[in-house]
Amino acid sequence: FFPSSPDPPTYAFSIKLLDFYYHLWFQSADSAMAAAAALHGFHADLGYVLTNSKGQMVDEGYRRPLQYAIQWYDILRSQLDNKAAAAAEPRAGDPSHAAAAAGSVPLSRAEESAAAANHSSSTRCSEYLVSCCGMCFNDTHYGRSVEEGCDIHVGGDANFSQRHNFVAGDSPPFKYHGVYQLSPERVAAMEERLEAAGKRPSGRYKGGVPDEDLDACADSHTAGSSAKEKVKGDRFDDKGVFALICRHGIPLCFMNITDAGEGQKYMLAAVEWLSEQLPKRATVAAYYDVGCITDRTRQLYDVLPDGFSDRLIFVTSAMHSYAHQWTCQIVYSPRMKKGMGLTDGEGVERLWSALRMLIPKLRAVSRRRRLVLLDRQLQRLGRRMRQNLGKWVRRRRKAIVEKAQKATTQLLKSGHPRQYLRSQWEEQRSAELSIRSHPKNRLRKSLEAVLTLQDQADAIQDSIKGAEATITGSSRQASAAAGLCIRKLKSSQAALLSEAQALYATLHIDREFEEIRGMGLEFTAVLLQAHEAKRTCRMLLQRRFQEWRTLDSAHGGKGLPVGTSIHTRTVAAMKKRTPAIQRALKTYNDLCGRLNTLRPVGSMFPLPQPLSTDLKHLKDNDQLLQDVYIAGGEGPAPPWLVDETVRSGIRAMLSLDRCAEESLRLDRETRNLVRWHQEESLAVVRACDDVASMTCTLRHAPALTIL
Repeated sequence: FFPSSPDPPTYAFSIKLLDFYYHLWFQSADSAMAAAAALHGFHADLGYVLTNSKGQMVDEGYRRPLQYAIQWYDILRSQLDNKAAAAAEPRAGDPSHAAAAAGSVPLSRAEESAAAANHSSSTRCSEYLVSCCGMCFNDTHYGRSVEEGCDIHVGGDANFSQRHNFVAGDSPPFKYHGVYQLSPERVAAMEERLEAAGKRPSGRYKGGVPDEDLDACADSHTAGSSAKEKVKGDRFDDKGVFALICRHGIPLCFMNITDAGEGQKYMLAAVEWLSEQLPKRATVAAYYDVGCITDRTRQLYDVLPDGFSDRLIFVTSAMHSYAHQWTCQIVYSPRMKKGMGLTDGEGVERLWSALRMLIPKLRAVSRRRRLVLLDRQLQRLGRRMRQNLGKWVRRRRKAIVEKAQKATTQLLKSGHPRQYLRSQWEEQRSAELSIRSHPKNRLRKSLEAVLTLQDQADAIQDSIKGAEATITGSSRQASAAAGLCIRKLKSSQAALLSEAQALYATLHIDREFEEIRGMGLEFTAVLLQAHEAKRTCRMLLQRRFQEWRTLDSAHGGKGLPVGTSIHTRTVAAMKKRTPAIQRALKTYNDLCGRLNTLRPVGSMFPLPQPLSTDLKHLKDNDQLLQDVYIAGGEGPAPPWLVDETVRSGIRAMLSLDRCAEESLRLDRETRNLVRWHQEESLAVVRACDDVASMTCTLRHAPALTIL
């Protein structure tokens, strides 16, 4: 039995009962209040009724004693687990646990490991990282390039549903040696470095994505900016949690979020912590929802440890990459980036799904208890994921075979050899990332004054149409006066158009942009309008596709159930937004029709294709992702732009490349896993043979510090 309090114990609960509740909490997160009420009702059915000193029946006699017993028994289990893990560590002499004994404030194992690794020059990853995932961090060779896929893949993301109610308050401090939580001081230090770096001259961004597209990505996402609040109001003191995971979804660390927005400081602090425990030659690919924005910050401001920034790349997670600009996808999407294999970076989303049952419970507990329960739940999840790594590899190999077969069939249907498709893909990358393909900065800037005159002329034309419609049916004298005014307006409009044409001729746009030579001012202006209209359509449709995915996953049982009320409101909101989407599509399609009319006879300039007004047909339509083409050059349009078989073949080729890369990475990770299991087995045998370690563990086991 385990007591409910150290002195004097008024209740004692069976250890088997506490162990059963421990496993029940992990599976369902049922509160101790529910367990106490169930125990009280069970005893009442058997005829055992709790009474007080006055003989009155007590309704909640088990609640507080059971809560105390569960809390301290869980902390005791945590201490025993840590001591057993320390006794069975494969590498003797690891100093991480000495730091815990020397420090007055109990740090987590994640922080201790980083502090110990800073004073060592190991050629292997820290023991803590290896204990988290041997497949990722138990390698013996480091220094692979980006084309080889880097040595390590990690992913990070924030969750603002895991927040804490302010009115729940806090509890008295208690000593708990956690595993995953990083200190708030680390995040605060990264924030200070970012603020200081912002006041100094910045470096140069060399990612290849135009700044205007990166700015558009930043505007369309709330992540990566502390100014965009995700949690409003003062009801919550802790706003969320940020987690870093390995490629297989196993948690490595987490940070408590106290800000209303998801600033880049959390991701940068996490990769900084990771760098402190890696060999000096290890390369890292970090997956993040706004990896493009964080990558630009990393290059502009020197806030990471010396030399690590050169060994770090950022990638957008696979699902979130479709919400980014097309040029951003070409550079940062894991499905288009060489060497990334089939890593999707969405393991954090799966982690949040596994923790979703804690959301209502952790909002009402104390602040300290919330972090302890999160840490304990992450420990159990990590343990279960490590036990299933072999199954994970088997599932991934099966997925590779299926994906490769589909891609091979698609490649054969295209009728093009892989060498030709690869050359077309390189041409597409060069053309899409060329500054000539992005008119917003150069062409629009050159035409700004001309377009202003054009807009004024269009405004006068609208005024003329309105006046003509208004004076219909008026008296003859009024009509004559109004006609005079209309003639003056038409004269002013003609003068503005003439001035715009003259200004357009003096700008020599044809010399700088040879691809639109001879097209004329009106064609160029409509082309720019179509460019912006298509981006608007893509933004609206991406939101609609996300709403569809949420409803479809809930209906199919893969996601969270949304309930009848939420489902009805969501569908109603979607219907309200449908007219706006249809208007945006009509505007774009009308501009495509005008371009087809305005293009000179014999010109081979590739025109944008109209989009279907049936939204379901646009869900998997690559035409939607392509920006309006501006840089065409002389001669026929390239096959990657106009030939659907080439475009389909390129997609199949990229899929086959990622499958081959994933297969090589799995081979390497399998060797790491076998080596890790061998080291762990030998360590357990040595620990069992070492009587001193066993007696040390037993001797320290009863010495539980409660307060």
